[in-house]
Amino acid sequence: IPLVRQFVAEHLTTPLEVLLELSKDSDLTYWIAGNPNTPVDMLNQYARSDDENLRASVAVNPSTPKGRLERLSEDESEAVRTAVAKNPRLPKDILEALSKDSNEDVRDAATSNPNWSA
Repeated sequence: IPLVRQFVAEHLTTPLEVLLELSKDSDLTYWIAGNPNTPVDMLNQYARSDDENLRASVAVNPSTPKGRLERLSEDESEAVRTAVAKNPRLPKDILEALSKDSNEDVRDAATSNPNWSA
């Protein structure tokens, strides 16, 4: 049942062993990439994907390391940069840079982030 597997992949209490097993199913990578319990090495792997939706899922994940968020904040995809701007643990320096992005959606997401202070 795909919907149940997606729910398990994104659920905050899913054990690491289960996430690792689910990661073998490429249809679940988007959900796993957004789970804060996903190991950093997997997040880094997903962040290098050609799939902008997968990169966006990593970008909004609060466990994504700052260095990876910096790289994703310069992504060619406006959707990925918008996702970075929505990250609840986004450092202020990256948030400040995104507030000056050429895309209005990215700027709006940055200034709507709870960490924003003009």
